[in-house]
Amino acid sequence: PSGGPCQIDPRSLKASEHEEEVQQFLSDPCAMQWIRCTDKLGNFDLQRFQAVLFIGGPGAIFDFPNCDSLNSVAQYIMERNGIVCAIGHGT
Repeated sequence: PSGGPCQIDPRSLKASEHEEEVQQFLSDPCAMQWIRCTDKLGNFDLQRFQAVLFIGGPGAIFDFPNCDSLNSVAQYIMERNGIVCAIGHGT
């Protein structure tokens, strides 16, 4: 939610070290730039979005609870009959 570098779970990297798609992603300079410089939540035009998807993992456990800006995004989407959904820990 605060933007900046995105942490990648080392256990996830180890578990997927033999997956070709993961290695392609990790060796893609453009993808890695996006990972290093994520936008701060709220620094974008919410009117462009119709849905929000919360993905599980450490971010959902540590960053999502009690995050006012995240709650505001979900509320904004819901009030406009958009879709708010979650996978795994995001729920």
